[in-house]
Amino acid sequence: ATAYFAMHIRPGDEKALDYLRKVADNDGGIPSFAPFDVFERIWVLWNLLLTDEIYDPETINLCIPHVNYIEKSWRPGQGLGFSAEYSLTDGDDTSVGQKILKIFGRNADIAALDSYEEEQWYRCYPLEVNPSIDVNVHFLGTLKELGYEKSHPSIKKIVDFLRSTQKASGYWFDKWHVSPYYTTSHAIMASLEYDKNLCEKAIDWILKTQKADGSWGFHGFSSAEETAYCIQALHNWNKYDKKINKHKIILAKNWIENNSDASHPPLWMDKSLYCPERVVQSVVSSALSLAKDYC
Repeated sequence: ATAYFAMHIRPGDEKALDYLRKVADNDGGIPSFAPFDVFERIWVLWNLLLTDEIYDPETINLCIPHVNYIEKSWRPGQGLGFSAEYSLTDGDDTSVGQKILKIFGRNADIAALDSYEEEQWYRCYPLEVNPSIDVNVHFLGTLKELGYEKSHPSIKKIVDFLRSTQKASGYWFDKWHVSPYYTTSHAIMASLEYDKNLCEKAIDWILKTQKADGSWGFHGFSSAEETAYCIQALHNWNKYDKKINKHKIILAKNWIENNSDASHPPLWMDKSLYCPERVVQSVVSSALSLAKDYC
């Protein structure tokens, strides 16, 4: 968008060109979006909040500056974009950011959340052609954190949407991530208290697709990121239903530890595939922390 602006709207605009120079890699490549200071903070915190370790006073003190940054970046009635500098807000960053702020005792902005609600789902961006399953899953988790009951119309709307988009095998596939383990894991954790049958079908799919070495991977190769998502989902299901064989989680943990030096494949989707390294590292750290409960 900035390149187009500097070529066709205001040719040679120096601020636009400075931005492009700043975000260019040494090899000349330019990421599809940068910076992503808000996005990175909220997702790292979201993953760490799944563990008990984050509630250590020293760890909380380390988190507070980042929570303050998220709160400062919040636009009343609109929420958050992926960067404090970016002009557009979106439903994904807004919903996840609101959950982070609520957990850390900050005020909820219901008007901002409501601004993304459509007749049959929650949207990510204005004029969105097809809705995002991930965004609706994350709104469900945030509304749960805010105390919305199963009978609330917004909860029923999202759960109905998830029912209608779940594949026959039990998983979900969304446009923002090329692995269904991302969406399916998050959907399980958000839906546990709202629709057990929905989650059970998804859990069965995860268990059936675990490889003999304990790992998971949808595209013919295993990855620590995908394996970590499955550990997160199985751990939360086990807390809720206590039916998971702990050896499946231990096997997955061992696989991650034995393959921790491998690079993370680009599984996230924007204009192209990319990998938000710190976010993925937080996913893996979170899963390894949760898996310690089974050793």
